[in-house]
Amino acid sequence: MKSAKYGPSNASHPTDGPRISHIDGLRAIAVTSVVAYHSGLPAVYGGYVGVDIFFVISGFLIINQIITELRDGRFSLATFYARRSLRILPPFFVMILGSFLIACAILISPFEWEWYTQSVIFSSLFASNFFFMTKQGYFDIGALKKPLLHTWSLSVEEQFYILAPLALMALFWLARRRGFSPSALLRIVALVVFAGSLAGCIYFTVDRGTNRAFYMITWRAWEFIVGGSIAYFATLPLLTRNTRSGDVLGIVGIALIALSVIVDLADGFFPGYTATIPVFGTALVLLGGLLSPGSFVARALSVRPMVAIGLISYSWYLWHWPLMSLASIATFGNESIPLLGAMGLLSLLPAYLSYRFVEVPVRRWRHGRNLRALGWKPTLAGGAGALICILLVGSVGGTVFFLTRFTPERVGDNSLIPPPAIVCEGDSCKTGRNIAGFLEGDSHADHMIATFINEAAPFGIRPKRFRDYCPQVDGMPPDMGDCPKIRQVIADKYAANPADERFWIVERLWSYMFLRVTRPDMLEEMLAATKKRLELYSDGGKNRLLVLGAIPDFSQIIADCLPRAERYGLGWDYCARPRSFIDQTTARANAWVRDMVADIPNAKYVDPTDFFCDDKLCRPYIGEHSLYRDNNHLFPFGARYLYARLRPYFVWAMTGEEVDKGARLP
Repeated sequence: MKSAKYGPSNASHPTDGPRISHIDGLRAIAVTSVVAYHSGLPAVYGGYVGVDIFFVISGFLIINQIITELRDGRFSLATFYARRSLRILPPFFVMILGSFLIACAILISPFEWEWYTQSVIFSSLFASNFFFMTKQGYFDIGALKKPLLHTWSLSVEEQFYILAPLALMALFWLARRRGFSPSALLRIVALVVFAGSLAGCIYFTVDRGTNRAFYMITWRAWEFIVGGSIAYFATLPLLTRNTRSGDVLGIVGIALIALSVIVDLADGFFPGYTATIPVFGTALVLLGGLLSPGSFVARALSVRPMVAIGLISYSWYLWHWPLMSLASIATFGNESIPLLGAMGLLSLLPAYLSYRFVEVPVRRWRHGRNLRALGWKPTLAGGAGALICILLVGSVGGTVFFLTRFTPERVGDNSLIPPPAIVCEGDSCKTGRNIAGFLEGDSHADHMIATFINEAAPFGIRPKRFRDYCPQVDGMPPDMGDCPKIRQVIADKYAANPADERFWIVERLWSYMFLRVTRPDMLEEMLAATKKRLELYSDGGKNRLLVLGAIPDFSQIIADCLPRAERYGLGWDYCARPRSFIDQTTARANAWVRDMVADIPNAKYVDPTDFFCDDKLCRPYIGEHSLYRDNNHLFPFGARYLYARLRPYFVWAMTGEEVDKGARLP
């Protein structure tokens, strides 16, 4: 293989002729790294970079293929999409249908089916990267509960396949129309897009919240461009004249890849600038192999076992994650290395079968046909396959979701919620109309607000709901979003309602706030800031302040755990937690809040733990009805139940009546 083959004019595509073996070896490293990382194996802390290796390889193969055919005047968009459809879609559809059959035996709750069905729909449309990006956040479920999470990278690849030929066709058309050199224009545009995409990748990379850089093709484009530029660098005299350049580049590149796979260089911030290490490492290995096919690294990557794994790498990547995820779901969220490792190895079987009986026959059929004559038919057939997957899984999953979403154990039984002994009587109902009330907190306050508004209506009070990121006064935190408007609402209410006619209720998952902090100094700062916030709400005792302790936090998503435990004959207490564990976690954080409130005038604190726990167990249900939706959020029935148990305290907050007057505990 001569480097002149990749010259700027009259060049053939780098993959014309025999397969480039060291590329299959790189694919083997990429897929093995990903599978090992997902299995939780030690010493593979950065194995997720295998996806970046795939992106660089795709950029190298696809961009150079398109450029070569455009220069020769033989590029056909329909033929290109046909090749990609026949390469990508048949194994993908087999995986979707196969995982669906397994899911039918494992998934049990409507919420599991909701996630899976939505994943299939967006994956089949090759838009799952958008779907999973929008699902990042506080209510996101764990990665192993998403059997098709890995398809985000396939969606990015497909979007690249759609956009790359259109962009390159437009550039060639513009260059010829304006009399520019296509090669010069390509280099300029590639450099600009590379710089902009990498800058955006670094800017949008975050360790929590919505990490747009991870999922979006716009901020991954630079990785494909790096791959696409390799063939150009393979023609530079500086490299081609040096007989040792291939060895040096290969060794440096493989060292960078190894470093990225073994060490988690990103520490949560990925892709960002740390993605440049595996990306440039992959580029160096590819470039070194092109310059010196007989170099040490190229030969090591071309050995038969590496090539064999590389050949089935696509199917192995497709199958490994659904098996890991569904096995974890079936075993109550088990994330043990033995289980995940076993699934990773077991996935080699469907991967081989998919390669042997799907990929190889389709490739032979493709090579024996005139794709240009077939036109758009293969692409349209791929669209039909996607539609079949969507209709099949969507109809089954949607039916299961709607039939099981409102079962009695999830809806609850209102007869278990005692009515108030006294709501209000006499003049107390009238005076409530002048009271300004505020409910502040995190998502736990969100789950309580509907019940609270209904219960407050007889008092003539309609509480305002404020998220905890908007404080009572300016400057804490910065003015952002709707905070200035919210503060103005508070100020107006304060002006219209004098002291003793205002109240605040605060509800949060305090254990989530405090117990994640590992540094003692940071914890002290957070506790001090929280106390300051509560003191602001009390306003020196002018306002009534009610602070609710956190409810128990369970280890399972309860809406999934209870029916699975029942199916396995384990009983609902399998989803409970020992009281001793809750006392060491949730109760610890609640105690800190209790001590804060004790020093604040006109404030009360109430701990709801005993409403869920006895001396031995904390249970997420009452009777035959679930209180919890996930591990720490309540169903509407659970919110109504909790309010009923805490009603005297809410009545005190609204009216100023002491705990033993407004209502009594059931």
